[in-house]
Amino acid sequence: MIHQIFNLSFLFFPMQHKFTSLEFVEFKKVEFKERIFLLHTQLIFIEISDIAEMPLEKSPKLQKKMFYIITFEFRKIHNKDMTTKNISLLPKAAAEFNSKKYWEDFFKKRQQSFEWYCEYSLLSEVIYKYCDRQNKILIPGCGNSRLSESLFDAGYNSLINIDISDVVIKSMIKRNKSARAKMKFLLMDIKKLSFGDCEFDTILDKGTLDAIYTDDQQINDVRAYFSESVRVLKSGGRFLIVSLAQQHILQELMQYFVMGFSIHIHGIKQDGSGDIGSKLPVFIFIITKLSEKSQRSVEFSMGDVNKPQMCKDNEHAISLVKEQQDYVMVMDRLAKSKLDDILSIELWGDNETNNNSQDPRYTLTLVDGDMVNGFYGVFIVPEGRETEWQFSSENGRRELAEVIGYKRLAIASLHRGHTYENIDQIKEELSQKVLDVAPPGMPNKYKVPFMSAGESTGYRKVQFDGKTNLSGSVVIQDVQNEDQTYTRQLIFSQMNKVVQSETRIINDPSKKKKKKNKDRVPDSSYLLWDIYKAMLVAFHFIPNVNLTSQDETLDVLLIGVGGAALPSFISKTFEKIRMTCVELDGELLDLAKTWFGAEETEAVQYVTQDGLQFIQEKVDQAQQDIYDVIIFDVGGLDDGRIFVPPKAFIEEGVLKNTRTLLKEKGALLINTNPSRVDNNEEMISIIKRFHSNVYRFDLPNSSNKPIVCTNNSFNFDSVYTKTKDLQKYVHGRTNGKINISNFDLESIIDYVITE
Repeated sequence: MIHQIFNLSFLFFPMQHKFTSLEFVEFKKVEFKERIFLLHTQLIFIEISDIAEMPLEKSPKLQKKMFYIITFEFRKIHNKDMTTKNISLLPKAAAEFNSKKYWEDFFKKRQQSFEWYCEYSLLSEVIYKYCDRQNKILIPGCGNSRLSESLFDAGYNSLINIDISDVVIKSMIKRNKSARAKMKFLLMDIKKLSFGDCEFDTILDKGTLDAIYTDDQQINDVRAYFSESVRVLKSGGRFLIVSLAQQHILQELMQYFVMGFSIHIHGIKQDGSGDIGSKLPVFIFIITKLSEKSQRSVEFSMGDVNKPQMCKDNEHAISLVKEQQDYVMVMDRLAKSKLDDILSIELWGDNETNNNSQDPRYTLTLVDGDMVNGFYGVFIVPEGRETEWQFSSENGRRELAEVIGYKRLAIASLHRGHTYENIDQIKEELSQKVLDVAPPGMPNKYKVPFMSAGESTGYRKVQFDGKTNLSGSVVIQDVQNEDQTYTRQLIFSQMNKVVQSETRIINDPSKKKKKKNKDRVPDSSYLLWDIYKAMLVAFHFIPNVNLTSQDETLDVLLIGVGGAALPSFISKTFEKIRMTCVELDGELLDLAKTWFGAEETEAVQYVTQDGLQFIQEKVDQAQQDIYDVIIFDVGGLDDGRIFVPPKAFIEEGVLKNTRTLLKEKGALLINTNPSRVDNNEEMISIIKRFHSNVYRFDLPNSSNKPIVCTNNSFNFDSVYTKTKDLQKYVHGRTNGKINISNFDLESIIDYVITE
């Protein structure tokens, strides 16, 4: 079972790229003869959302809101032509729902069956599970619902129905006189039952609690109803309450039934067959009467009643109910309007499918666009590839949707810690959920195509899953790419699970070649990310620097090591570069050495220290003009937001210090993400106080855009020539394993813009 909570350009998909079609899910519209209105107005869902957020002490306002929602639905049900007769069915005040006269008048005017919420068919599974056919069953507030008739026909012959309305009791006796003569209908107040103690095995309330609990003035009546129900219920008997579980009702149920009870809350997605609240999920509270000293247990299920999850406390149970209600509200909005922004919905599995993972089983990301090739489609991202630019960034997702050409595209990402047997299993689990988020106006019997970047579910091997004191949760995983190569990724959970560093891995050349040899090691001869290729190109912004024929040694300071992709490549590729790499997190530095091939040499030194403190100490020691290049490759959290770079690195004092440490023609390289800074123009303005020229690599398939800060002018011809030589040099060192198809530096220059 899956339940939910409530976050291409031609270059990327070249001609040889293939989408794998994975059959279809058929979309069917269901129409109901007696339904003339489906609850889906924006007004109602906003009000229900307000109720969910409202504390209990504001319940008078809450009750009034809920009354308006209920009466609005009544008005629509009875209002084909808005006649005075139909409007007169509505109470003038919420308190009238608790009035005998109101219900007498209601049932005189509404003689056909009236169903609170869903029909019997949706409740039958739970009733069969918790009620034996031999049980003596009480149905309080029976009205003229078909519920008891359906139960009797299913073999439940010991049924007693009670209601406060003499009109409806007489009507129901007459209606069932011949076919169900043994079924009893009694005129009785649910707050003053005339039955003896411990007389019933089951009490089945369908909408009665919701009807009487509309105002704070009714709280005493509600508790009298609960008290009487518990009194006439046998030990081990069950009180089943079918309710929309509005916040105030949910709170009261959880606070009243504590010691001596167990509670199972089961959610049901409505099919529109009831007269009230047809879009909202209905919840059945199965309250079991135990011995007075028994500790209470609370469990929750949605969809499959046989697979509940234990709730830690009241708040946990309430949150699970609210998640389902919020989900329906979001689905309703999705069904009615085009999305302006990209929307992501997390889908969590039950205890079995979630496998104790701390991550959702799926994330559905919805992108709306122009309908060119179809109405609606689903794209499954193979496991391990969800962090790629086209699947993880807003621009990448929009380009993917544009290339595929559907009115709405649902991008389904798989998550770490889960097992996915095959594509068919994924399709089966997602089939209903993707229909829930279909775009407005989807044609009847439309077949929703499933697509993927490959036929397999993908590959992921977690090498490390732990914590460091400074970085928090850290994951190191190996994944397979579209071109069948493998990479190793470093992921920080607290940084929105963004891949912080990545390096290509290859079969360990030191081991004998065997078919089953799957030990892979970092390949330091290859540089994976364009941002680091851009930084190599940026070295040539410094006059007289040519990485392929360097006479003098270049001194480089790197702040922020991560997975050490850049220093590992530089140390293996260039003899005339001397690097000092400073990393704040010593434990992270150890992981880089263990899993990413970072190693100290005469040319590369690693220092565990705060980077800003390291720079300040150098300045305090009166050192200056010591580095040709200083690189800031850092990100950080500030008040819950990710900043790249962190604000502290763009302060005037820091930039002044870096200018002091740089040689006259040196350059400061900063890895930036324009969406991860407060004000990009302000950042550039501050930098230009110390560096007259700022150039940005506006890389197309990357959220990060490195900038070069220097007092040197940009000579395109010189940089292009040096970069072309550099590309040939790198290709030559690998005997053709690295070539223009997988290591292109020349095109990087085309993306340089002047700030």
